[in-house]
Amino acid sequence: MPAASGGLVLTFGVGAIIGPMITGWAMQRLDPFAFWIVLGGTFATMAVYALYRMTRRAAVAPGETDSYLSVVPTASPVALEAASLWAAEQTETDDRKDYP
Repeated sequence: MPAASGGLVLTFGVGAIIGPMITGWAMQRLDPFAFWIVLGGTFATMAVYALYRMTRRAAVAPGETDSYLSVVPTASPVALEAASLWAAEQTETDDRKDYP
């Protein structure tokens, strides 16, 4: 998690530096409407990259995934332990069911 967080912070910082410079240059060269063109181009680039990444890796089999348990960050260690035990029991119960 720290490595992923650090990568996101770095990406945000680079975008915060380069984004206004590119947008300002485009608005100066073209017109103020270029702001929306740059914004749309940025979102389109992210969408294309996301679609590309989704095709590079096979989907994870449902049996290889863990169940997600929503617990608030302020929960006590006792509550976390109880929630994880409950999730493990639910997973065992779900494994016994026959799926079509």
